[in-house]
Amino acid sequence: MAAHRVGPILTQRLRTRCSRLQNNGSLSGIGADKLELRSERMPSKKKALPIPADLRHMLDRSFADGVIELGWPSEEARDEIFESIEHLSPKLDSLQKGTVMYERDDEEYSYYVFFLVLPGEQFRFTTEVEPTDFEEEEINDSDIVGESVPGTGEIGLVVGVSTLAPVAMVATSYRENFENGDYTEPDFLSPDSEYPIHPDLAAELAVLATKVVELLKAHGLRVLTTDEARQKTPWLKASPEIALDPNGEMTVFDAFFFPHLW
Repeated sequence: MAAHRVGPILTQRLRTRCSRLQNNGSLSGIGADKLELRSERMPSKKKALPIPADLRHMLDRSFADGVIELGWPSEEARDEIFESIEHLSPKLDSLQKGTVMYERDDEEYSYYVFFLVLPGEQFRFTTEVEPTDFEEEEINDSDIVGESVPGTGEIGLVVGVSTLAPVAMVATSYRENFENGDYTEPDFLSPDSEYPIHPDLAAELAVLATKVVELLKAHGLRVLTTDEARQKTPWLKASPEIALDPNGEMTVFDAFFFPHLW
């Protein structure tokens, strides 16, 4: 029986055990202006700021009717975005030390994903998962309840580039491959998505992240900070055709980075 796919949402329920990492630091919400290194996630008490004018313009242009959905203001705008994304991969791969280890151009999402990994064993780890966590109708014949499946993983930077507007976001993430053929994909599920890592590793990734952000900006992309991504967009509602709550409160992140429903 063919191995099933472990999706990014399911990743949150995986019971992993990393043998080479100390979870006492995290790098998250890497924006255009600053890098944030945090030891733990704390609720934000900052007063809500108005959405920057350039982002508001992109939102109004992309969703003129107030509905978040897959679409473009014109064919020219669509072609410009996809052409820009097409030329990003070799440029990201040419950055000093960083290597693009994974790309996703799945049409089920409103954004492309690039995953960059630095060399060195410190960015690799061993892990395992119990098959009972998968919550799939079918599992491999070798997946016996109670039997852990070993695997390996890599820590790096996930770069998301929206296909709806020239907007990007950078954060830490990871990917895993298990011996039974299952895997998890690098991704971010919210503006606060983060993968806890040792501060020393976070510092190395921060150097790479600075170069990535500079490259994205030079490529004409607007890189969101965590605070910008969290900002609410009360005038926008989600289309029932995408995987967002049509009655929920939308954010800048939701508008540009969402999975589709087919």
